[in-house]
Parts: sequence; structure tokens; C-alpha cells
Amino acid sequence: MKYYNLSLLLSIILFLFCTLLNHLHLKTEYVFLVIGLTTFIFLSVLSTILKIKMDTLKKKHEKQLSILRHDIRGLLSPALLMADRILLNQSIDEKTKKSATMIADSIESITHYLNQIKR
Repeated sequence: MKYYNLSLLLSIILFLFCTLLNHLHLKTEYVFLVIGLTTFIFLSVLSTILKIKMDTLKKKHEKQLSILRHDIRGLLSPALLMADRILLNQSIDEKTKKSATMIADSIESITHYLNQIKR
């Protein structure tokens, strides 16, 4: 909506500018040349503004993803520690050892996936 209002305002300014050029009694070629240059400048400024806005959104998105990856790792670390603790216990049965290994492997694969998303 913001950009719609901006383009509407600039269209009105361009109309007034064209009216002014008409009252100056310039040749038609010069009027079209000035209108073309003005439109080019307007579009250049608008594209620069949009590029800055997109860069800002991209940086914000990357920061949010970084925070999310950090939080997920923080939530998974106690489970990985407990799985490792179970695996270090010498008196566990084979079924428990296999379950703890699966849990540890799953958590490590999630961590590996999160590291790949970062790139």
C-alpha cells in the first residue's frame, strides 16, 4: 500500500511536471526527452529503495533463522547428553544401547542438517 501511494504521488508530480513543460512551449521532442529522463530517474530511485528494503528483510530473516537454529540446538543438547550418558554405562542391555545410539544419531543428523541450512 505504501508503494502504491508513493507511485500515485509521483504520477501526480509527473503530470504537473508535464503540464509545466507544456506551458514552457518546448518542442515535443524535448518534452518527451525530459519525461523519459524523469521516468528513468524515478524508476532508478524506486528500484534502489526496493533493493535496500529487500536487503534489510534478508538480513532480518537470516538473523531469525540463526536464532532458531541456536534454540533448536539448545533444546536438543540435553537429550544428546542423556543418550551419551546411557551409552557410557557399561551395565545396559543391548536393546537400550541400540535405542540410545539411534537417539544420539538422530540428534547428530539434525545438528548436521541445521549446519547445512546455514550455508
